[in-house]
Amino acid sequence: MNIGRIERLSLREVWPREDTGFTPWLAENVDLLGDHIGLSLSVIEREQSAGDFWIDLVAQDETGELYIIENQLGRSDHDHLGKLVTYAALTEARGAIWVVSEARAEHIQAIQRLNSTGVLDCFFVKVEAIRISGSDAAPLFTLIAGPSREALSLKSIKTDQHASDDRYYKFWTELLKTAKTRTNLHANISPGKVNWLGKTADLPRGMAINYNLTRGHGQVHLYLDYKPGGQEYSEAVFREILSSKTEIEENFGEELSWQELPSKRACRISHQIRETVDLDRPETWGPFIDELVSSMIRFNAALERHLAQAARQAEANMIRVQTV
Repeated sequence: MNIGRIERLSLREVWPREDTGFTPWLAENVDLLGDHIGLSLSVIEREQSAGDFWIDLVAQDETGELYIIENQLGRSDHDHLGKLVTYAALTEARGAIWVVSEARAEHIQAIQRLNSTGVLDCFFVKVEAIRISGSDAAPLFTLIAGPSREALSLKSIKTDQHASDDRYYKFWTELLKTAKTRTNLHANISPGKVNWLGKTADLPRGMAINYNLTRGHGQVHLYLDYKPGGQEYSEAVFREILSSKTEIEENFGEELSWQELPSKRACRISHQIRETVDLDRPETWGPFIDELVSSMIRFNAALERHLAQAARQAEANMIRVQTV
């Protein structure tokens, strides 16, 4: 049997930039991180707004509990620790995950102290990049500090109790029934057990029109993220759509939230409805679903004729620049 040797690589060699390299990669592979800390995670939001700040990733476990993820491809510092606590408070998250390349002893103590309060589950994780005998690069996660075994045991019990929790599935099923009577926009979409529902079919590449539900707040949004084109493509398309902002908002009937997310790969155009919903009270869903579907119909109608044109113009402009 041949046994290879592990070679450690520079993180910057594998992910030259944190915002456009590591964070998008982690968003698509968050299950690998979850496996190492004992959680089943799925990302529900990238670059989510939290007041005047932006959270790297927001994930949820199978029970619907929120976890914020803060990435730092460097030595842990006070700035990122402060962000971790601030973002968790603003989102009312169940837990916080701090991924670093090197952990300072003082910050290990701080995370352990936070865990001892029982208010927040904090995971301090070291990430390395390795390969074996010339293989492709691979991530190596190491849990440095986390909740106690007793706390994790209680979490495991809670997970078992909520394994069959299908509130999102039931909610999206009801929403699709209502939407079907009024629009064909999401006619071929099946309900899922996550907090968003969307479509990419019949849209230009890198675009998705989604419903989103976070802590009872409903939102409709256009998400721009085409991995092969990177940040440049997403921003180019976003700016083409933005050039018609006045017309789009007039047709929609309200102002929209235009989030270019500077220095990030994705961009977003969104509208949040005023009402909130309690997923534990299905008898109250009706008016909320009606408003959410109405917003989606208006949102799609205001945007649809601009999308393909914006994508074509953005691509043409990028080709023109590349050939100059």
